[in-house]
Formats: sequence, C-alpha cells, structure tokens
Amino acid sequence: MERPRLLLRAELFSDGTYFDAEAKRFIGSSIDITALARAVVKNLAQPHLLVKVRFCTSPHLQPRSPSGKFWTQYLDRLKLASIIELHLGRHEKNRYSDACGAERYVEKETDVNVVTLMLNGAHQNRYDTAVLFSGDTDLVPAMKAVRELQKHIVWCPFPAQAGLADLERLADDVFPLEEKFLRTLKVLIVHR
Repeated sequence: MERPRLLLRAELFSDGTYFDAEAKRFIGSSIDITALARAVVKNLAQPHLLVKVRFCTSPHLQPRSPSGKFWTQYLDRLKLASIIELHLGRHEKNRYSDACGAERYVEKETDVNVVTLMLNGAHQNRYDTAVLFSGDTDLVPAMKAVRELQKHIVWCPFPAQAGLADLERLADDVFPLEEKFLRTLKVLIVHR
C-alpha cells in the first residue's frame, strides 16, 4: 500500500515596510497580508500548508500622525493573527542630511531580519517553500543559500519589480501580484 504524501510546508517572508509602500503605490491601499499569504499558498503548483507569515518592519517614526496611527493599527491587527510573527527593527538617524539640511532617518534591521529568518528556517527545516515578498536585490545571497539547502523559493513581485532579473532567476517560481487580485485584499481600518 502506498504511503500518503505529506503536505509541503510554506513560510512567507515579507519586507513589510517595502511591501506596504508598494501596495499603496500600486492600488492605493494596504493589503491584508494574512489573506494574501493564504491565497498565494493556495495557488502554488503543489499543495502546501501555510506554516507562518514572518512580517519584518519597523514602527512608524511619527506614531501620532495619521499615517503613524494607521500603521500602528495595522501592526496591532497583524499581532492578532496567530499565523503572523512580527519582527520589528528600528529607525536610525542618517549621518547625512538632505539638500535642505533636514534630518533623515533610515529603517534598520528589516532586510537582515528577512535574511536571518529565511536562513534559520531553512537550516531548521521549518519549511519546504519560502514565499518572498521583497524587491530588494540584497536578498540574492540569502536566496542562493536557501536554494543550496534544497528549499523551493517563490518570489511575489509587484509589476514594477518584475524586471529584477537576479530575484527572478533565483526563484523556482514567480507569482506576480496582479492589480485585480490585490484589490480583493485591501485593508479597511476605521480611524477613531
């Protein structure tokens, strides 16, 4: 008698700040990352169980501003989903100011968190497939390492990211994020 095949496991890794900025630029809204993760995993070539969504980002620089309040609510909402793990970085003042002399801050630790989580997960055999939401070519070495560990990688680009040849070349599959699909996953948070 043939043994039943075990379900493959998928973990999703997201550069959350970048992903949210691209979503707002593309469809004018944040996206329900839990629903998106489930929809992407459901559409993979082989059946997978979504094990975890690892959302890497930083708190908003101005939490009392309207966009800061929204971001705080968005992160609070993500914390409620048992499938999501938040990995928060920080902001650091940039040594260089802009042309007008204004202080600038840069997000720190987000990409490193994505890389660390992907590699740890692959080494610990927590997943069979890494689903990646990022357009950062700094992740190329991590993708190479994950593939060397015999893990499958699915890259999910926005249309503006589709030309990133290094990411596309290293992905086993590409799941393009289409506008019609993303519009069904908009986040609606009521401000009080």
